Amino acid sequence: MRRSWATRYLPGSCFVAVALVASVGPPAAFAASDRATTVLDQVAANAPRFDPARPADLEQFATIPDLHSVYFEYRKARIRPEAASILEHDVEWLKANPFHEVVIAAHADARGSEQYNLGLAQRRAQALRDELVSRGVRGDRIVLASYGEGLPACTESSEECFSQNRRADILVRRAPQMP
Repeated sequence: MRRSWATRYLPGSCFVAVALVASVGPPAAFAASDRATTVLDQVAANAPRFDPARPADLEQFATIPDLHSVYFEYRKARIRPEAASILEHDVEWLKANPFHEVVIAAHADARGSEQYNLGLAQRRAQALRDELVSRGVRGDRIVLASYGEGLPACTESSEECFSQNRRADILVRRAPQMP
């Protein structure tokens, strides 16, 4: 007996694994793997799409020179240690400007499926939000937006270009909302 596994990321939830068992040699194992992949593709297609809770007027938000993007490693959502100085500067600005609403817009490079990249970008946005909140920025003023591979900073097929797309940007409302 051979067991074949296939996995898919379902946006807004978790990874799903399907095991199909084949009773004969390698050709059947490949067929089982294909069936598992097909089943997971169907499940992912019918799963609810991740719809980030972002303001309806997102065009009022923009990057500003005082806040810097945070870059991530390939297929990772962990804040890199070398981002500490960038984050410290961003936290100081956000604390000094408490009435600005903030959107963390996260992105992924073009490698991987659309669903995987949306989920990865969401995890990156959440990781940056968690880091900002742990450093004293109010979490209730931060909204997350996941773009996956949808808004690339660079469109070439090179590692240098891919690395520019693995980022989370901090956007602020152009006119702050006063209490």
